[in-house]
Amino acid sequence: MLLRLVGGHFSISLIIVPTRSTSYSHLRDGFMRALQARLVLSKQRGSLTPEDELAVQSPLRKFKSMFPNTPLAKHAPLDVLLTSPGPQPRTLIVRDLGSVQNDWLSTEFVLAYFEGHGISPPVSFPLCLMLTLAHVSLKLKQMVVERLEGFGQ
Repeated sequence: MLLRLVGGHFSISLIIVPTRSTSYSHLRDGFMRALQARLVLSKQRGSLTPEDELAVQSPLRKFKSMFPNTPLAKHAPLDVLLTSPGPQPRTLIVRDLGSVQNDWLSTEFVLAYFEGHGISPPVSFPLCLMLTLAHVSLKLKQMVVERLEGFGQ
């Protein structure tokens, strides 16, 4: 279900809220460890070619450089947006910090939160539930539009 949402024609927003004081560099290091682990996993699964692996190195460096070496207060949200697929590569936007365009990095960043134990297991279920509800809400909206199209004619 989640893979269909992330791989589908949807924009996805994550709001990451630290439960204790931390720093952007601490979050960056955790994100990079998760992405490196997913890189290895993708190679093992055969879903990442050597060319794709080489192509993602520059976006990974750009992503790593976006995070300042400053504190992030407890309960201060870090908003992350994964744009919907289109003619350009998907973009991962970290509000106030920057963005990076790469289909693999953008998609795998979001999937890292939910596959297996994820980056932050305590929040994985609620976030997955919110994504599922967003998907249901979109389907409901589409149903209403479809049924109203012929109404009154």
